[in-house]
Order: sequence, then C-alpha cells, then structure tokens
Amino acid sequence: MRRFMLERFPPCSILGALTLLLTMATLGTSQQVRDETYQPQRMDFTPEGLGLLEAVRLSLIHDPNIHLSEASAEFQEGVVQEQKGQFDTTLLASLAGEYRQQELSESRKKSERDKRERLDRGIRLNRENRREAQQLLHSLIAVQNAPQGEKVDTIPDPDIRTNIQVIDILIGDQTSPEARDELLSIREQFLSATIDRLAEGLENVLDGFQDAVQLRRNLGGTPQDEYFRNGTADVQLMKPFRNGITISTFMNGAFDGTNFVGKERSTDFGGKGLEEMYTFRFGINSRVPLLRGRGTDARGATERAAEIDHDASLLSLQFQSSVSALNTVLAYWDLRGAQESLDVIQRSVGLQEQIVSLTEAAIEAGELPRADIARVRASEARALARLQNMERNYHQARVNLAAVMGLEVTDNDQTLPLARDGFPAAPKLATLEEQEVQELAREALDLRPDLRAHLTLEQSGKVLKRAAVTDLRPKLDLDSSLWVTALDERTVYNAIDRWVGPSLSLAVDFERPFGNNFYKGRLKQRDADLRQRQIKTMNLARQIQLAIVRDALSLDQAASRVALANEAVNHYRTAIDSEIEKFRVGESTLIDTILTEDQQTDAQLSRVAAEQDFAKLVAELRFEAGILVNHHGQTSAVSQEDLTAVPFKTGSQR
Repeated sequence: MRRFMLERFPPCSILGALTLLLTMATLGTSQQVRDETYQPQRMDFTPEGLGLLEAVRLSLIHDPNIHLSEASAEFQEGVVQEQKGQFDTTLLASLAGEYRQQELSESRKKSERDKRERLDRGIRLNRENRREAQQLLHSLIAVQNAPQGEKVDTIPDPDIRTNIQVIDILIGDQTSPEARDELLSIREQFLSATIDRLAEGLENVLDGFQDAVQLRRNLGGTPQDEYFRNGTADVQLMKPFRNGITISTFMNGAFDGTNFVGKERSTDFGGKGLEEMYTFRFGINSRVPLLRGRGTDARGATERAAEIDHDASLLSLQFQSSVSALNTVLAYWDLRGAQESLDVIQRSVGLQEQIVSLTEAAIEAGELPRADIARVRASEARALARLQNMERNYHQARVNLAAVMGLEVTDNDQTLPLARDGFPAAPKLATLEEQEVQELAREALDLRPDLRAHLTLEQSGKVLKRAAVTDLRPKLDLDSSLWVTALDERTVYNAIDRWVGPSLSLAVDFERPFGNNFYKGRLKQRDADLRQRQIKTMNLARQIQLAIVRDALSLDQAASRVALANEAVNHYRTAIDSEIEKFRVGESTLIDTILTEDQQTDAQLSRVAAEQDFAKLVAELRFEAGILVNHHGQTSAVSQEDLTAVPFKTGSQR
C-alpha cells in the first residue's frame, strides 16, 4: 500500500480531542424522572349536591384507572426511548495496564553469567598484559640509557632482544667509523620507535583496562528476575444507523516495555537494552449487513413497533377517559334514582302515618272495628322497612359515586356527594331511524379510541412480522477498517510525530443455519400474534355495532316507559288524594286506601326507574358511538349535552 506523511499532531491536540469526546458523552446522561405518588383526594361537598358535568370532570382528574392508563402510556414511552437507545451515538473507552515480574530462565541466567565471566577474564588478561608491557618498556628505556651492549639481556621480549643484539654485533664488527655511526643511529632509532610504539600501546591497554573495569562495575551482579509492563488505551465513538450500518471512529494507543529487575535499561548497566515501544492507531470501522439485518424493516422494526404501541397506549388512555366518564354518569344516575326513590318512600311513609291516624280516629269513633288497626300498622311497617332498605341503597350509591370518581371518603357525611341534576327529559319520540343508527355505527368505527388502538396495534404487528420475514435471510456482513499508524520508542511525542498509512482491512462474515428453525419459529409467532390482533379488532368492531343497534332500539322503549310512568303517577296522585278524602268521610274502605297508596308508590318508583334507565341508555349509546367524551390529542372535554342528549342525526328534539 502507498505510504504518506500526515500532518504532525501535537499531544495537546489529541488530548483536547479526547476531552471533547468525553464531554460529548456526558451530555444528556442525566434525566429528570418524575417522582409522583398517586394519592386519592378527599373533598367536602355542599348540601346542594354535585352537578353531573362537574362529577364527570372530577372523575377525569381523579379516577385511578385514568392514572393507571397514564402510567401505562408513560411506560410505553419509556419503551420507545429504550428502543431508540439502539441507535444512540456511544462513546466507548477503556484503559488497561499490566506489570509482571518473573524469574529468569536458567539458560538466560547462564548467558548473563557467561557474559560477566568473559569480561572478568578479559580484565585479568589486560592486567597481565599491562604488567608485561610496563616491564618491557622499563627494560628498553634502561637499554637506551645504558652504554652500547649493556643490559640487553634484561629485555623480556626475545624478538626485540635478538634484534638489538644483532645490531650490537654488527657495530662491534665494523672498522669504519662512518659505518659504525650509521649502525648506532639505526640502533637508537629502533629503540626510540619501539619505546614510542610500546608506550602508545600501553596507554591503549590502560584505557581499555579502565573501560573494562568500569563496564564490569556498571553491569553489577547477574540478574535473577525480569519484569514486563504494558498498557493500552482505547477510545471509540460508535454510531449505529437504522438501516443496519454501524460506523465507528477509533483511536487507540499501547506501550510495551521489559527489563531486568533492579537494572537500568542500557546493556552497559546490565539491562536488556530495549526501549519502551509506543504505538498509536487512528481510523474508522464500518459494518454493513448485506442480507439479514439490512434496512429499516429489519433493524428499526422494534423501535417503530414501540412508537406505534405508544400511540395505541395514548388511544387507550382516551378510551379509559370515556369509560371513566360513563361509569361516573351511570353512578350519578344511580344516586339520583336512589335520592328520588328515597323521597318517594319517605312520602309513602308520611301517607302511611296519615292513614294510621285516620284509622285510629275512625276506630275511636266506632266507625271501624279495632281489628283494622293491625292492617294499617302492617302496611306502615312495610313502608318503614322499605325506607330502611332504600336508605341503605342511597348511602351505597353515594359511596359508589365517590369511588368511581376516585375520591376518598370518611365517616363525615360531607365527603359523600349528592346528585343535584335531575334526569334528562325524554323526548316524545326517541326512535332513531335506521339511517341514523347506521351512521352512528359507521362513525363509531372512526371515533372509538379503543377500536383505533386495536387498529394501531395491528400496524405494530405488521411491522414486527415484516422484520421476522427479513430475518429468514442468511447473514452476510461486510466489515471494513481504515486507519493510520504511528509508533516509536522512548516518548509519546516521538511516536505521534509521524503517522503512516492508510492501512485497510476487509472481512466477510457469513452464517446460514440449516433448517433455520429459530427465525422460522419467530415468524410463525409474529404471524399468529398479528392474526390475534386482527381478530380482536374485527370482534370489537362487531360488538360496537351490535351495542349501538341494541341501545338505539331500547331507547324508544325507555322513552315510552317514561311517558307511561308519568301518566300513571299523575293518575295515582289524583286518585290517592281522592281516596284519602273519601276514607276520611267514610266513603272508602281501608283496604282501598292502602292499596291505592301502595300502587301510587309503585308507580312513582317505576317512573324513577324508567327515567333512570332512559338517562343511562342515552349515556351508554353515546359511549358506544364514541361521542360521550370529546378527545383532542391528550386532552378530554365534556359538555352537559354530551352526557344527556339523544344523538339524533337528521333532526332535533322530537
């Protein structure tokens, strides 16, 4: 590969880059977690009672079921955030180091001992050579200074001694003064040259001897142990993408060194002579899935499904608001019916007491036999028993309304609500035309949040199924790396002073399971889960349409019951007043009076029940049609008309 020289990177710039990466990594790591503990509220109500609209609005605020749905939506929001975390840019950093000591092998110890022994032998040899050279030098100087022919035998070196003796013989044999003088000059030159050469060699021997002694002193004893130390640092910034590709930039460094324990690094001082090696790499890695895991259908499926499930949880929260509103309306009308029924029975008890008084007066006057008092007392006792039973129902209805509103109650009567609003007036004709019923059913499919939630969950199931289909592919991933390298000894600065590269590596990973049962089984699960969701959606839509048809057909019958009950009450009101007056003047029997009063009470209770049924049917029909509560995003709004008006489409009140 081609080598090139990169710009120099000073250490401060690399340190600054690492600091920037760490700072980026710390951003967004802290998150405020809402710490809210649900606490039921207690309210004191006025004696005038609570309006229906106010009761529903309080329910939308305090109903624990709504809070549970909110918590479920928040949980699903957390799931979405968790799934998004798959694609977070992540800073990975690691730092590691090792220091290890161990005993030298016997062969290495022997090698070190042999090196020192050789040096010791050399020092001893140099010492002997120095002594001999000094002795030879001294003898030559003595010969040079002595008369010709004397002290020659003291020269220890035989060659030098023989040469001088030969010259001395030649000098003694010469008769010519000129030849003799020339040989004397040669003898002097030979001695001077030999002495100079020997003195220079002796000086070199002394220098080498001192160097060897100093080197041996520096080496010290034979090492017994050695150490190894190394360290690595790695910083990586990784970014996975929703199409399956993962890209990461990295920078790593390493150092490695070794030496004998207790020795300096240089071989002159007994060390191994190895410098610590610093190596740095800077580059980029990538992983590209070519088959399994490729594309957003595969890699981003769980995140997309979680987002869809979160949308479904918000729709479920809207539906829970409608359910809470319906439960509140039904409980409110139950309380209103209990209040009115209690009033009816209290009036009945008053009439029974009046009949008892009239009967006692007639007995005292001799107009009635005394045995008749038992009949009126029994009728009075039955009315009182009915009153006690209704008082219990009345109290239970108050508690139930507070319960569905999510309020806390105590033994204080003010914490129990009363119903201030009366039943809505039933129209003379409450029949919904077939076209209206069909339109309500058709619009309900778009308005009902629970049905929309089921449809949304179908989309989530399709996303997961599509991901499972893509997982049937074999795995084929392409891994690539591109980097530059810097290395040197001694210091970090020397290492990062020069970068060489680029270097490139490619790798292909392939995986093909035989049978592929794991992914086929997952696909089968996803397919079955999707079919379950579709069945639930279709069944819910069917039930909604049936409920709308049922409530629409029952609404006209309920309105007719209200009209007939009102007519009966009006007739019985006239009849009981007339009957009591006739009984007072003796024109009516006791039995007729008691029966008439009992029938009037039943008629009034029937009217209350009919009005209550009609009001509840209206709320149930509006609930089934998805128009009981108006939803705008995550807010829910209600009006009095939404809670009580018959949902006519082609006309107004009839």
